[in-house]
Amino acid sequence: MGVDKVKEENVKFFDKTAEYYDKSLLGWWFRLVQREVLKELELRNNMKVLDVGCGTGYLVEKAAREVDGGLIRGVDVSPEMVKVAQRRIQRIKNAEVVVADAEKLPYSKKVFDGVVSTLALHHFPDAQVAVREMARVAKKDGKIVLVDVQMHPLWLMNNMCKLEPGFVRMYSDKEVDDMLAKEGFQIIKRRRVGLAAVLVVGRRISIKKSVG
Repeated sequence: MGVDKVKEENVKFFDKTAEYYDKSLLGWWFRLVQREVLKELELRNNMKVLDVGCGTGYLVEKAAREVDGGLIRGVDVSPEMVKVAQRRIQRIKNAEVVVADAEKLPYSKKVFDGVVSTLALHHFPDAQVAVREMARVAKKDGKIVLVDVQMHPLWLMNNMCKLEPGFVRMYSDKEVDDMLAKEGFQIIKRRRVGLAAVLVVGRRISIKKSVG
């Protein structure tokens, strides 16, 4: 399936589900996983956080309410999801959600202390490009927190999930490690979230200059 077709299917599917997503089983699971992501961010005042594939804006709202000052931003490819998220955060001054492609984020380099993506990697047409963009906008000492579906055997699950609109594929631990390593990040934590997802935290690899 071509890149444009994948994006079109994602927009169509999430636009249709946006209004009732929070009340669905998927919405419940999404919030559960995002609460685990929030723990890994170690929120503090004046922190800048970006949620890539933010859906209805649950994490954006929660983070913005816990952080004085700073900037909490969310992007999603679905205009209808963004509308729901914007309603959720309309009275929160340090939060903003916009329509944007994960593979072309509308932010400058090295802006965010934390960049997160929850249960979205398997929907990105080119996951490596999306991770590259996350790394680009992360500060030098910033974190990337990724959580995505991972069920074994992967080959079987990938074949079974082909019917899901906008599904590209699930990734192994090594594939995720390699994606982050290519952008200069190493895994500092990995853990399961429930039976169906894996959470990883990456930090930029620091290169020490030799003396003498």
